[in-house]
Amino acid sequence: MAIFEGSIQEFHYFIGPRIRNAINNLTRKHRQNLKGICEGCGQKNELHSAHVHGRERRTIIETILKPYIDSKIINCNIEEAENKILNAHLPIESCFKFLCHSCHVIYDSNVKATKHSKESTTLPNGQNKESEEIEKVRRKVPLWF
Repeated sequence: MAIFEGSIQEFHYFIGPRIRNAINNLTRKHRQNLKGICEGCGQKNELHSAHVHGRERRTIIETILKPYIDSKIINCNIEEAENKILNAHLPIESCFKFLCHSCHVIYDSNVKATKHSKESTTLPNGQNKESEEIEKVRRKVPLWF
């Protein structure tokens, strides 16, 4: 029984890569069953396992670790924590989108842009910048909407 004792940053640094690899192994079969067809654009390509927004890997890890934290120090059985983290990624369909590289970049950048843009800019055609960006993505990746 291996025990981890350290900060959340240390957990991500030392245990995070192991968790990332385990999650990749967990999603591999589902990704292969899709036969390379991107859920975003429908094109055949190498697929990435993209976490659904709001269910990112770090968010899930930190949620699972909350009961193990005392005075900002995590003290947990590594195997037990890892199993709980992997189970929190199930069912796979509710936690991941299987996207080609281009769609993954668009998917991630679209949410980052929305998180960071507090103000909307009105364009001459009466639309705001956010709705224009959403339309661009909708045209490129119709299966998301």
